[in-house]
Amino acid sequence: MSGFKVVSERPAPQPPAPDIDAARLAVAQAQEAHQQAARYLVTALQVVGQRFTTAVALAWHTGFTAGLALSAWWLWSKVLIEPDVPKLVGATLYSTFCLAVEFLRRKA
Repeated sequence: MSGFKVVSERPAPQPPAPDIDAARLAVAQAQEAHQQAARYLVTALQVVGQRFTTAVALAWHTGFTAGLALSAWWLWSKVLIEPDVPKLVGATLYSTFCLAVEFLRRKA
C-alpha cells in the first residue's frame, strides 16, 4: 500500500440506542405546541371575522345613506334643468321618502 497506513483494525463504536421516552416526550411537546398555535390562529381569525362584520355593517349603513343622498341629488339636478310642477312635486316626494327611510333606520 503505497502512501496509506492502517490506523486501527477495531470497528467503529456503535452510537447509543435512542431513548424512546425522550422521543415520545419530544413528539408530545411538538403536538402541544401545534395545538396551541392552532388555538391562537382560531382566536385571531375570530377577531378578524368580528372586525370584518363590523366594518361591513358600517359600510352598509354609510353606503345606504350615501346612496339615498346621491340619488336625491341626481334627481334634483335633472329636475332643475326644466322644472315644472309635477317634476318638482315628484322630486320633493322622493326626497321626503328618503328622509323618512333614514329616520326609520336610525330609530330602529
